[in-house]
Amino acid sequence: MSTDGKRSDNTLPAHLKNDNAQNSFLSVLYSFFIALGSNTISNVKSILKGLKLFYELVLKRYEKRVVVNVKRGFRKLKRGVTKLFAQLVHPFTKLKDGYNVLKNITLETKGMSFSQRLRFFFDSFFDGIKNNKTLFRRVMNYLLPILGVVVLITVVYNTVTTTTYAVNVSYNDEIIGYVKNESVVDVAAQIVQSRLVYLDDSEQVTIQPTYNVEVMDEDECMDEYQLADAIISLSGDDMLEAEGLYVDGNFYGALSDVGVIQSELDSYLDTFKSEDTVSVGFVNDVKVVPGLYLTGNIITKEEITNLIRGEVEGSVYYTVQDGDTPTGIADDYDMAYSTLKALNPDIENTDVFRAGYQVLVKNSEPFLQVQITKSIVYTEEIPYETVKTESKEYASGTSIVTQKGVNGQKEITANVTYVNGIETEREVVGSKIISAATDELITIGTAVINVTSSTGSGRISSGFIWPMSGYVSSEYGYRWGSRHAGLDIARYGGAYGAPICAAAGGTVVYATYNAGGYGKLVKIDHGNGVQTWYAHCSQLYVSAGQVVSQGQQIAAAGATGNAYGAHLHFEVRINGVAKNPRSYLP
Repeated sequence: MSTDGKRSDNTLPAHLKNDNAQNSFLSVLYSFFIALGSNTISNVKSILKGLKLFYELVLKRYEKRVVVNVKRGFRKLKRGVTKLFAQLVHPFTKLKDGYNVLKNITLETKGMSFSQRLRFFFDSFFDGIKNNKTLFRRVMNYLLPILGVVVLITVVYNTVTTTTYAVNVSYNDEIIGYVKNESVVDVAAQIVQSRLVYLDDSEQVTIQPTYNVEVMDEDECMDEYQLADAIISLSGDDMLEAEGLYVDGNFYGALSDVGVIQSELDSYLDTFKSEDTVSVGFVNDVKVVPGLYLTGNIITKEEITNLIRGEVEGSVYYTVQDGDTPTGIADDYDMAYSTLKALNPDIENTDVFRAGYQVLVKNSEPFLQVQITKSIVYTEEIPYETVKTESKEYASGTSIVTQKGVNGQKEITANVTYVNGIETEREVVGSKIISAATDELITIGTAVINVTSSTGSGRISSGFIWPMSGYVSSEYGYRWGSRHAGLDIARYGGAYGAPICAAAGGTVVYATYNAGGYGKLVKIDHGNGVQTWYAHCSQLYVSAGQVVSQGQQIAAAGATGNAYGAHLHFEVRINGVAKNPRSYLP
């Protein structure tokens, strides 16, 4: 196997390696096509000969009649044009007189029945024609010659443009065949060269062809392969009816057994088919062409099979050096990273990709490249959407996830195209949702605690609510010789276990037992330097860092710390300074 990435001659059939072989018929080919030349029939010659042929086949038999009528028509046309200007007013005068006659008849027959008026009209019309025969004769004398010339020109044009002309090629007064144009001859020359270039020496044959332009049926024209067969048949060398293999326009040999090459091609494609195969075919332009082939170009079935299933390039590897990266190697070899990864599935594994690792940068390439399209089914995640809503229950600047987002899944059906095992195209043909995605819900707080605006009665419109229902058992201010920093809220019949709620939305910054006499204490930060404290709790239901909404239960009332009886000690602090909660509660 070659590893230099170059095409190896070892894949070619043995009969195509004879560099010393000479073409006995090469001079025949050259003399034939030199005689025709690259511009044997120029466009001007084609038109002139076509018109000449049209004259001989069509116009000649009507020559005298056409000439006489054309001359007569032109004479009358000349006289008519001369008189036309002198008598131009006369027809219009007659038309005006006719109009006046019809107008008078219409007035005179007013009140008569329709049939009577119609009879008067026709009588007057025919009298007018009878009295103006000379006028009508003059008009016809002008129009008929012109009409005849127009018809003649139309017939000639249609006949010339719709007639098929072709070049017939003859040798010894025997027509070899017909071709439509010179491009067919050029292609036929290439085909003949590919079939004859490997022949042994034989007697040289000289052909001096002649050619002519003929009118003929388009179906009788030869294509390039038929013309090549006709030329080869003149060589006198041994030849067989066979089928030749052409790949991308190059000839690779022929088999005398009809259908064998196509069978081998189909068999080779069958090896790539599976249950999920949508289509399979060759990337190359592969043709099996029947015709006459020289015996020197006939190969065996084994040779054609080895050729079809063979390879023309070897694998190329790169040895990883210190400092190399997969993307850097792809750039060095001017290849897409996806292609490099397809050739080396483990290239992103750091345990594998290290100095000394052999990276496959070019795979062996088959003689015939195969394109396979497969139908594959796979699952794909459906990313969830994030939905944000605003709420006054939370302090401004806070954000809380109220519903966790979950990705969904969908089943994808796609037609994936591979060339030599490398994916080149992917087309999604269908999808089915297996599980829908769940939106992630995020609540954004908008509540702003106003600690400066007064209502005029000493109260501040803060937006707070009472943290617990009940009555105030002890006000803010001095009592028992010391300052009481908040309100004590109790309940008739006992407050133990009563729910304590957040006076406003915010973030819990403290939730634990306090040794300073507060007992189990919760502190909530509402932004703008505003905090609320909830002391003497029996149970805590929140933790530090948790975002809470207004009215959310955060604890249960109790008597922990320095407390006499179960109650809630509630404080409002602005920038660390305790304020009278009465001023901030409704």
